Amino acid sequence: MDFNRIIQQLRMSLSDSDRIVTKDKSSSLTFLQIYLTTLRHQDTTLDKLQQIYDEMLEVLSELLELQQEEKREEEERERDPQ
Repeated sequence: MDFNRIIQQLRMSLSDSDRIVTKDKSSSLTFLQIYLTTLRHQDTTLDKLQQIYDEMLEVLSELLELQQEEKREEEERERDPQ
């Protein structure tokens, strides 16, 4: 048999109501609860980091603008000494 035919037969033999017994740790309810909690914590952490990065960008932008303004003023003073 070719691979496609095997897969097709497998699909036909499965039903939505089939039960699967697993003893794998990754399918236990406790593991899934811990995993979902961890994902929520990651999301929260990433949100906080994004907020911090946005604030840093804003501060750095303001500093750059101030520096450029000071440089312009200095250049004007050099051109126009009074």
